[in-house]
Parts: sequence; C-alpha cells; structure tokens
Amino acid sequence: GYELKHDLWTIKIALTAESLSKIYKPFQILFVTIVLSVTLVTFVLLKWLIVKQIIKPVEKLTKQIEQVDSDNLIYIEKSKSDDEVSILTNKYINLISELDDLAKRDSLTGLPNRKKFNLDIVRIIDRCEKTDKKCAVIYFDLDNFKHVNDKYGHHIGDNLLSVFAERFVESFVDFDWDNLSVSEFEFARLSGDEFAIIVGGIDDLDILTLFTHRILSLFDGGFAIDDTLFDIGVSVGLSIYPNDAQTVMELINHADSAMYSSKKEFGRNNYRFYSDELNSEIKRHEKINEYIKDSISSNHFYLTYMPIYDTNNGKIRGAEVLLRTTHKDLSSYGPAEFIPVAESSGLIKDIDYWVFENALYRLSIWIKELNFDGVLAINFSSWQLTNIDFVDDLASLIDKYQIPPDRIEMEITETCFIPGDDQNIEMLKSLKKLGVRISLDDFGTGFTAFSQLINYPIDTLKIDRMFINAIDIESTDRQLFDVIIEMAKIYNLNVVAEGVETTTQLDYVRSKGCQEVQGFLLSKPLKEEDFLAIWKKQPRA
Repeated sequence: GYELKHDLWTIKIALTAESLSKIYKPFQILFVTIVLSVTLVTFVLLKWLIVKQIIKPVEKLTKQIEQVDSDNLIYIEKSKSDDEVSILTNKYINLISELDDLAKRDSLTGLPNRKKFNLDIVRIIDRCEKTDKKCAVIYFDLDNFKHVNDKYGHHIGDNLLSVFAERFVESFVDFDWDNLSVSEFEFARLSGDEFAIIVGGIDDLDILTLFTHRILSLFDGGFAIDDTLFDIGVSVGLSIYPNDAQTVMELINHADSAMYSSKKEFGRNNYRFYSDELNSEIKRHEKINEYIKDSISSNHFYLTYMPIYDTNNGKIRGAEVLLRTTHKDLSSYGPAEFIPVAESSGLIKDIDYWVFENALYRLSIWIKELNFDGVLAINFSSWQLTNIDFVDDLASLIDKYQIPPDRIEMEITETCFIPGDDQNIEMLKSLKKLGVRISLDDFGTGFTAFSQLINYPIDTLKIDRMFINAIDIESTDRQLFDVIIEMAKIYNLNVVAEGVETTTQLDYVRSKGCQEVQGFLLSKPLKEEDFLAIWKKQPRA
C-alpha cells in the first residue's frame, strides 16, 4: 500500500497488485506512445543539433580545404558563431593560414619566397591580359657575395642578406605610390643571393629604370654594416610582358639571362633589359653548349701543344696543353668563344676532366717511351677552385698514370682570383702539396697586387701578351713588364713571356732576365707528332 504521513494525520491507501493493474491497463498504450514519442523527438532534435553545430561546420571546413589548390592562395571563411565548435574551427583556420604564410615566406629575410613569387606572377600576368597592361620582372643578385661567405663565414653572409632585405624594402617606401603608373608591386627572395620584383599594371616603362636605380643605389661604394664595408655589388636584369615573353617561364628566364649578361658585359652595379640582341646571344650559347656536349660524347676534342722555350739556349723546356675540336660547328667558334660559354653553363667541368685525363695519359707515354724530361702545363678553370674533390681527383690521375708530379704545371688565369679570397689560396696550397708546379696565367690582367704574390703558392708567372706587344712601342705597359720581371726575381718565381711574335720582343725579354718564352715567332700550337718530332731533334744535355 501507500502512506501519506503528517504530524497530525496519516493517510494510508491499500491497493492490491491486481487492483493497480486494472487501473493502469487502459492507459498502457498511451504511456508507451508518450515514451516513444519523447524519445524520438529527443533523438531528432539531438541529431539536428549535432548536424548543425558540429557536422555541418566540419563538412564546410573540409570542403573548403579540399577546394584549395596547393598552388593557389588559401582563403577559408571563418565561422561567425561563438560556440565551442566554431571557436575550435576558427582556431584551426588561423593555424592553416599561418602555416600557409610560413610556406610562402623566406625564413631568413621575411620576404615572399619563390613559391609565393610564382603564384603572384601568374596572377599579375592574368590581370594584365584582362586590362591590356604590361608587367615586368626585375631580377637581381649580389656580386661577390660568395667572397663574403668564404672570408667572414656563412653567419655573416646570412646577416648581410637579412640587412639587405630590410634596406631593400625600406628603399621603396618613400615613392609616391598613389601617382605611380603601376598597380602591383611584389618583392621576393628566390634563392641564395637572388632576389626579384614583380611590377604589374605598368603604363610607363620608364618607371622600371627608376626602380632599378633605387636598387643600385644601395651598393654605392660597397655595402656597409656597422663598421664593416663589404666589397659587394648587384647585377640587375629586366624582362617585360608581353614585349619580351609570352609565358611566365619565359619572362623569368629572360630577366635572369639579362641579369647574367649585365654581370658579364658591364661588371657589378649595372643592369640590362632583355632584348632581341640578347635573345640571339642566348640562342647562340645554347647552340654552342649542344656542340660542346656532342664534342665530349663523340670524342671530337683533341689536344695540341704550344712549345715553351728556354731563352738562354733555345731548347724546348715543355709545352702548354691547348684544346681543339674537330666538330664542324664548334670549330667555327674556336676556344676563345666556346670556353667562356662552357664556363657560364657549367660544362667547363666536363672539359676540364677530359683535358686532365687525356693530357696526363699522353705525358705518361712520353715519359715511359721517349724519356721525356719536360714539363707539361695544363690549364684548369676557376670552377675547380670551389670543387672540393679537385685535388683528390688530380692525385688519383697522377697515381693512375705514374707521373712524377713535378712534370706537371697546373695553370690558372689570374682573373679567376678575388683579392683576399683565402679559400682560393688554400686550394692552391693543397694542390701544391701534391708536388705539382703552379703557374699564374695572363698575369697583369687581374687584380693581384705584387705584395700578395708572397701568399700565393705559385712557381711561375706567365706575363700576358699585352705587355709583350708593348715592347715594340714605347708605352707604360713596357715599363710594367720590367717591374713584373724584377718582382718575380724578388719572389724567386720563374717567368714565361706569352705571345712573343717579333725578334725585338724576344731579344728584350731575354735581356731582362725572362727565363722562358712562347709565341708564334718560335712555334705555333702543334699536334702531338709534330711537337715530339721537334723535341727529339734537339740535343740532350
């Protein structure tokens, strides 16, 4: 039964189970219906809330993320609600946006990187097509920056890049942008010491020259940071769309080509616009590079030998190895043209190793079969100065062909050296430890001070032909020749006069104490059999 108790009264209802069952029985279906209805409504309402507040926002976010192309700008609409799921979603969107920005920004300088640059240039070109405007790429890199890394260390080089980027951006702040004939202007660091600017919506192309001079002005007299003045400059190349290019890659490559052409033709702190003439030069280089590759793969290269004579007795003391080719097309250019092209394209390393291998092989045969006792001078390119394997590779060839190292003289052109570049000197010292001789070719054409010769581990100075030509005429260069001879005596260096073509020149260099000469007066470059025939005829000591 059931009881209701109070302090003053108590009510007790006593019903049997059968009685209760009889009372509830008519309402059982109603009770079940109510319970099921409430459950169903609760389920539907809960599902609706879950779908609206959780599933739908997540699906929307997922769909937006899936629709974002990895090569396009990321824009994901944030939720305007302030519930927990919306807050979490917005934080996730913020995280994605921050990661996207980091992926498109250079970590050292804070400038947009190559990925962002590529996206911007596609967008700007597309807009220019629609508005019938022009756009341009200003492409530039720092001259002599490698020297900063080599001399001061990479941490100083990184700091220089960071400071430059800051000054670079600041230098464009004071322009009257509201009145300039451009609609877009974007900076970027592409790699290493290479940077670029994209300018869109150009009406007046003269604005590009104004921008370029602003970049050049940052390097007037070098680049100073605190109390250190860095001896660096900048080379700039410009390409205009649609004048110079029809595609994004053409626009970038043409600006890059113009920059390297400026560096090569005019030196540091200069600029060049891409042009039809430059285009012809680029195509010419492409042809020459193909001919070089073909010459290497098809064995069209061969060696000739320029005899080097003793000025005292007229005997051959050795020879300089010169490269020639039987390739029909490449031979029409000649080494004076195709070697610089090979240096700019990187093919010079393949040429170098072809020459090393073949010259040392032939020298080993001369020594074994003919008892050759002369010295063979072999040129190597400036590329080898940064090749960490150069010395070991040369040592392997010397060992392979069992050649006495002192029969080899490795020649490097003076203009390959940068004053104060300790890395180059260390490379020469490592080379010297092999036992080979080292000569400085075309001496007088570079920037080597006489006082620096004491630091160079060299045995021979080869005086450039321009000083020899001056002997026939009274000029300052003739006096410089005399000075070089005297300085060489002080440093106990052997001297070779290159390009001797008259008896007057020969008599003069001999009278000044020059030990060796080479030139067309005595002999032109000879094929192997002709050189050996002359060598065999001369009397032995």
